[in-house]
Amino acid sequence: MRLGVLDAGLGGLTVVSQILARQPDVDLIYLGERRNVPFNVKGIPWIVQRAQALVDYLADRADHVVLACNTISTVADRLRGPP
Repeated sequence: MRLGVLDAGLGGLTVVSQILARQPDVDLIYLGERRNVPFNVKGIPWIVQRAQALVDYLADRADHVVLACNTISTVADRLRGPP
């Protein structure tokens, strides 16, 4: 199984360490988006657009995507799934 982990900062590294502690054989892809942080000051439309682009990138490479970013997780219901 390939698992993508999306974060907009460094907190997602804690999530990654816990995943690997429980599933050491998982094929993990970590995407830490640092260029545009902080996300929470950009506005909801921007957050949704950027999050969708990042989720799409990971979804092309992984079976599942974990949102390890609190700000992105607040708009998770607005992100579209795979086509």
